[in-house]
Amino acid sequence: MKKIKKYPKNVRQLITAFKHERYWGIGARYDEYMVSEFLEEGVACIGYTQAETPEIFAQFRTAKKGDKIFMKAFGPSSTQICVMGVGTIIGNHIYKVSDKLGYGMDVDWIWGHGEKEEIYLLNSLGKDKHRNVRIGTFFEEFNPKIKRALAILMAEKLAA
Repeated sequence: MKKIKKYPKNVRQLITAFKHERYWGIGARYDEYMVSEFLEEGVACIGYTQAETPEIFAQFRTAKKGDKIFMKAFGPSSTQICVMGVGTIIGNHIYKVSDKLGYGMDVDWIWGHGEKEEIYLLNSLGKDKHRNVRIGTFFEEFNPKIKRALAILMAEKLAA
């Protein structure tokens, strides 16, 4: 029988609140990983122009201040999603951050600052039947198990 971790009341309350939020996954790899740049600049960015990917920009505009966001890598041949940062969108105005990063919005990265570790999800959560969504640049996450895992990451970090 799997042992369930007991959390203090304040952490349980945060987990409950966070797991009901909207979560967005954003790719953190262009030709190279942009994790440290996203964290240092406090942004989440799309490495394309609006002319190249109007559909991604249209979806990016639906993310709102207060929504949760996570940096991810999920290649076509991967069996699990790699999470490299989790945070809260603090401004949903899309602007050109830099030539290197492209267009983005401001994020308060709660987990990921100075972290060298990555969290791998899905193998422990069961087979992913909707992997076609997660290989994209930007998407809304609906899997309740993944949302809960991300909520736990944030709650533990904030309560520490």
